Amino acid sequence: MSDSSSDNEKIKPFMNEIKNWNVVKLKEFLQARSIPLGENPSKKKLLKNVYYANKLKLPLNKTVQEETEEIKSRSFQKLKLKSGVQLPHPFEIGNWVLEKEVVIKLLPTTNYLDIETYSFLTHSSKALKEGHSLYSSGHVTSVAFNSLSDAVKFCYLKGTVVPQTRINDEEYESWVCLNKNGSIFTAECNCVAGYGESCKHIFALLLFVEEHVRLGDNVTCTS
Repeated sequence: MSDSSSDNEKIKPFMNEIKNWNVVKLKEFLQARSIPLGENPSKKKLLKNVYYANKLKLPLNKTVQEETEEIKSRSFQKLKLKSGVQLPHPFEIGNWVLEKEVVIKLLPTTNYLDIETYSFLTHSSKALKEGHSLYSSGHVTSVAFNSLSDAVKFCYLKGTVVPQTRINDEEYESWVCLNKNGSIFTAECNCVAGYGESCKHIFALLLFVEEHVRLGDNVTCTS
């Protein structure tokens, strides 16, 4: 028996089963796989969509816990150096410098070329452009700095960024990991796009660094 014949034999019992499902159950099956229902779908259309979803073996949506664990795993993975050394996650360390004036003095010499290079490597020229608008509008509201230790050549900067279109909404938390020579290692934000390392909020935070370095407000991090 061919594979297609075998699959059809497996589908037949499922088709017989779902014919007895009510509209609510059919919708729940589709919603659990993020399949759009459309406006007032007929039972016939729902049955068809459920049939194909099963045939294509579309997976169930991840639970909140599964998504959280996956994000956490990716966060730690991006902080692993080529040497195998694992940097601590910025949200799991203490001893942050919170005074803005002091933070500025501690910034590494990250310049605009560093930011453009990071934008190129992360394919995020649009996010950089949007970050300009966000930063120039004063949406980076607070910053904090952590040098980790003299033995580590990386440091962290984190900040809160106000959403540009919905100012009353909850602020986003962004962080960047910078080499103390100024280059950008990685970054993250808790907005929808930020786990990909290159959202507009991250670039707004990086532009905060760039401006103060360009104006000569900083003192270079200890190498």
